[in-house]
Amino acid sequence: MKRMILGNKFGVPGVYISQPGDDIDNPTKSLLLDSRFATMMQVHYYQRVRLSKNDQFNGTWRYFTTQSYPALGYAPMIYTTLITWRSEEAAYPNGIDVIPGARTIDSQIINAGSSSMSAEFVAGGAEMDLDLFFVIFRNPAI
Repeated sequence: MKRMILGNKFGVPGVYISQPGDDIDNPTKSLLLDSRFATMMQVHYYQRVRLSKNDQFNGTWRYFTTQSYPALGYAPMIYTTLITWRSEEAAYPNGIDVIPGARTIDSQIINAGSSSMSAEFVAGGAEMDLDLFFVIFRNPAI
């Protein structure tokens, strides 16, 4: 039984080590070492920005932004959170569904491309000042 490969595996050159009793040529368990993930969750760029807003005239507000960052050449993983300007409360995690202060988000669209991201949230209630904090990771989006 072979447990280690230094070279090409899964179509990518690297270092791969299987768990005890697991053959690296046909692994049935997660690997102990998989160098394809050596850069896992390395931060490429982060920023906090004030969201632009406009009244939708139906009791809701649209909050939005488009931001650029140094190009990666692929669509990266992104993490976002909303922050209320007045209280500095943050809404975690990604997949935000409530603005701090218990306001429901009616819709959200978050996109990350190779060199820019855009975010749009629609929420009911009175106008608020919101910031978006986002982190762009070096990992490709899945």
